[in-house]
Amino acid sequence: MNIAHIEATRATEIRDEELRKDVEVQRAQTELERLRASDVVKATILRESKEQAALAKKFEQAANADASKSPCTSSKGLI
Repeated sequence: MNIAHIEATRATEIRDEELRKDVEVQRAQTELERLRASDVVKATILRESKEQAALAKKFEQAANADASKSPCTSSKGLI
């Protein structure tokens, strides 16, 4: 009986270690997914910021072009 008890204890220890390993693998996978999601969010924010900057530059250029086409409203030439 003593050998059977030792074998049962050893089997339980092996199973516990396998379960701990499975939990650690799951934690690592969860952390990896969290980091991937964080990278996706950062990339999305960066892309949107660049798009907004490009759009602002486009509007600024259009406004400058419109301003240069408009007649001068200055009073310098009126006197």
